[in-house]
Amino acid sequence: MKKEEERKERELAEQKIRDNQRKERNIILESLENEKKQRARQILQELTAKGFKKVGKEKIKDLEAHPEKIDYDGVIEFYQNVLKKEREQVEEDKKKKLREVELWTRALREEEKLAIEKYSREHGDKEMEQIKESIKNKYEKEIKEKRALESAKPFFDTYMED
Repeated sequence: MKKEEERKERELAEQKIRDNQRKERNIILESLENEKKQRARQILQELTAKGFKKVGKEKIKDLEAHPEKIDYDGVIEFYQNVLKKEREQVEEDKKKKLREVELWTRALREEEKLAIEKYSREHGDKEMEQIKESIKNKYEKEIKEKRALESAKPFFDTYMED
């Protein structure tokens, strides 16, 4: 009999432990559910601020008035799709801006090229003549210096011998 009473006491103690664990689990689940609902309400407010009127088939005003109708998973899925579309739009805008910059840079290079070609057409021959004249003058100067040095060479040689 004593063993049976101990067994019953042990079963009763185990049952109390299981009941306490269930209560704690339920408290945690309720807390999680409340956090989900609160987050869903925040998301609905953000969507309203962004100008959305509906989430799926439900009007946001109706959901805010009747929080028990809020489907957390549906709201989150809708919000994630909105965020995804916004990110895609940002990427598309970046690409568009990059293309605009590339086109602008190309147009600028073309304008510079045209300006250089125009300048070379108008002033190229004159500048080529000036360059030729400069080269010719430099060459003549070098020849004069060479002749002057050749005529001075005998004097230099005699100077070095002394």
